[in-house]
Amino acid sequence: MKKLIISFLIVIATIIAVWGQDSASVLPKAEWRVSTNGKIERLVNENWEAASVPTSQTFSSLYLLSADFGWAVGKNSTILRWDGEQWSEVLVFANEDLNSVFLLSREEGWAVGNKGTILRWNGVSWEEEVAPITENLVRVEAISTGGVQIFAESGAVLHRFGKNWQIQPSAAPLSSVKLSASAKHVE
Repeated sequence: MKKLIISFLIVIATIIAVWGQDSASVLPKAEWRVSTNGKIERLVNENWEAASVPTSQTFSSLYLLSADFGWAVGKNSTILRWDGEQWSEVLVFANEDLNSVFLLSREEGWAVGNKGTILRWNGVSWEEEVAPITENLVRVEAISTGGVQIFAESGAVLHRFGKNWQIQPSAAPLSSVKLSASAKHVE
């Protein structure tokens, strides 16, 4: 009898939990990627479908922090913001192609691109930072101390100390093959 009561309570608790969630959270998590031809795509019913975006520019990287917050970057300093419903273009004061984007939080993110372009998201807008080099920056990623590091095409690595970037030379240049990123929202 105890097993029957416990099973009954578990079933009721499960039904209440599902009932209390919105329909989007019950469905499988959305997956996104930048295709090899620079288009933003979303996985729908096991098929990749082109996303509706407000520009014809091509993209190189995207990063979703949550189901309703993310960024995509690409040609001619094009930046798109994902709000959970749609992609919208955000104007920035930069001119170079952007190659990679990474978010530490909703208030801090980084985008990097050609000719030493570094953009920082401050929670309100994207601001350009002064890079110590003018070569193409191809990737930005988190480091264990909570900050970010930026990789240049030559293999050099940039680290931020205070408000300044410093270069750490590397012996191994990175391939100039186009880098693209996928994002999967995980709660």
